[in-house]
Amino acid sequence: MSASSYWKKALPYCLKASFLSSAIGWAPPLAVILVEAVSTGLSKHRLKINRTAVEFAIAFGGFFFLLFLLTAVGDDLPKPARARA
Repeated sequence: MSASSYWKKALPYCLKASFLSSAIGWAPPLAVILVEAVSTGLSKHRLKINRTAVEFAIAFGGFFFLLFLLTAVGDDLPKPARARA
């Protein structure tokens, strides 16, 4: 299998796995923020979403997405052959 055909198959898998793994980092904070906004909206009759908290959840998720993606791609890179002494 050539390198280009390998990466055509491996990269979509790495992206999917990275996104699903990073969802652990960004989905719970985002869900808490949205539930809090809805509960505040129901009790005070106005909907106000905390933008700082949403930005924090997105940044946190982006960090974990890149971390998982770089780890997956780095693990698939070919290992250099060691020179025998």
